[in-house]
Amino acid sequence: MKIALVSLLLLMGLGVAVSLVVLQMQHTPRPSVSSNSQGDFDATEIDGKKTYHIESDGVEREFIVYRPENLKADVETPVVFMYHGTSGTGEKFYHISGWKEKADQEGITVVFPTALKYRLIDDRELPSGEIKTDVPVYFTKWTHFKIDGMLDPAYPDQVVHDDVDFTQQMVDFMKENYPVDEARFYATGFSNGAQFTSRLAVEMSDTFAAFAVGGSGNISYEDIAHVNDHTDAPFVARPMMTGIGSVDDRVTRSLGVSELATDESLMDEDSGIKKAVVNPFLELADLEDSYTYEINGKVSSYTFSEPVSGQGDAEYTMLILDGMGHQYANSKNYPVAYVNIFWPFFEQYSL
Repeated sequence: MKIALVSLLLLMGLGVAVSLVVLQMQHTPRPSVSSNSQGDFDATEIDGKKTYHIESDGVEREFIVYRPENLKADVETPVVFMYHGTSGTGEKFYHISGWKEKADQEGITVVFPTALKYRLIDDRELPSGEIKTDVPVYFTKWTHFKIDGMLDPAYPDQVVHDDVDFTQQMVDFMKENYPVDEARFYATGFSNGAQFTSRLAVEMSDTFAAFAVGGSGNISYEDIAHVNDHTDAPFVARPMMTGIGSVDDRVTRSLGVSELATDESLMDEDSGIKKAVVNPFLELADLEDSYTYEINGKVSSYTFSEPVSGQGDAEYTMLILDGMGHQYANSKNYPVAYVNIFWPFFEQYSL
């Protein structure tokens, strides 16, 4: 009887130990692996989809990393950070953005982080099409420049956690644990993720070589004052691309128009898009107000690339996707996929 009891206790102890190990594996990124090691680098530990949890600013954060399984262990890849929209998750955009498939095609690594949830005041569109304003909501939101003005006053003790710091931690994690090309980190986002990616263009120009967003993502002249707030490195304007659907109701409603132009009238001085989105980026990048216009199928592009100072390789490109609403185009919800535009744009640039 004593032997049986001792055996049971041993098994119970072993079970607890195993459970603790499993829990630790689920909530702790694996130990640092040098990207320069050759013989002892086990690529099977990082190939494919991996979900990590790290502590940032006192809270647990989650992000997915996808590295194609057919890459050799010592191949250093570019890295794309994909920021989801309001109420979304990294898991959702892992499946719908097209970046996983682009990673397999091009041999790149993609990071899909998830934002924290906040209690906010927002506008909501009802199934009938009616817009309700100042609606209390609780969902994931990236901490873009304007988030403080969206917090629900009914919850005055909310703590807003800085997602720029979280991003820097993910960047450090990728450099320590994956074989990456540190000069070729890029950021993209949709809607609220586009707003946050635009913040990164202002505050992390020393980390990312280029930025591309869908669903607006504008900055203001006041936001420009925050250049490289999170680093002692000097600010360097990086190439930026913005894509917007011509019938994106989030944009057209804010501008008081029914549809965005797809011809050169979009860049008239009295154009809402020109004033609210394009001009602040021209100011940030120190670019002349002159552009090249092209139309390719359903996509109109306006590219500003002439520096005011006569130096630098920064550029700003506005894309208008004819007939598209508030979507991250993926060739299933629209005939064009952003990944097929954004990746060729990204791969031209490195730090």
